[in-house]
Amino acid sequence: MPFPSRAPEGTHDVFRSLTVGDPATRRFDGATGVFVLDAGPNRTLNVTMAYGPDNSSIYERRLGFPADGMLAFEMHRSRHYTVTIERASDSATVALTDDDFDCNDRLYAIWLDETRGVRDNYTSTLPRCETPTG
Repeated sequence: MPFPSRAPEGTHDVFRSLTVGDPATRRFDGATGVFVLDAGPNRTLNVTMAYGPDNSSIYERRLGFPADGMLAFEMHRSRHYTVTIERASDSATVALTDDDFDCNDRLYAIWLDETRGVRDNYTSTLPRCETPTG
């Protein structure tokens, strides 16, 4: 199943998908992604992704989100990341560590509600790691 189709249930179109790292050199089996889901009308938001222990910005844009649109980050390199969404009166951040990259599928999402607020964020894990026997 392709990465963007692993988006949370009930969402709409991915209007932009960004890949972090080279899929050919990935050292973990699971899929790790961050989604920004806009349940409201068209709006413009500040989106920042920082990388590493010093939080160096690797992506910083003011993006126009379409109504019911979704932005997807697909991670292929395990490291410390933060994804932050900002609007005039509030913001939300998802932080990932090396522990978020293994054989399990992990999805992180920031939801923006119909009233232009940041409603919440959540994590979903689909266990795929084999359980040791013996």
